Amino acid sequence: MATPAVNIDTSANSVVNASPSSASGQVGIFTTPQSLVTFPVATAAVTTVWKVLVAVDIPGSKAKWVPLLIALVIGSLIYLATVSRGASLKQKLIEAGVAIINIFTITAAALGIDDI
Repeated sequence: MATPAVNIDTSANSVVNASPSSASGQVGIFTTPQSLVTFPVATAAVTTVWKVLVAVDIPGSKAKWVPLLIALVIGSLIYLATVSRGASLKQKLIEAGVAIINIFTITAAALGIDDI
């Protein structure tokens, strides 16, 4: 029985063995609007901002409502960035409802709430 031929592309030369993109719209390694809409990045952003506020000793920053306020701001930005253009009022209200659920989910993750 003959061994099937396998073509291996050896042209990749980056650290992760992936060819560098030649596209002009490359995404950097820091948080971008595209990555912020993901749950892990939004949660990390809320947690990071909250921990920095606590670290620099902003009065009241240790309160548990602070991550909710931060998540509200970040969640609102995500909603505004992703709301369907030209959508009906009904669709926009549904998307706003989903955004509110996401805000509370992100807040729960930032607070370390892991049981429901």
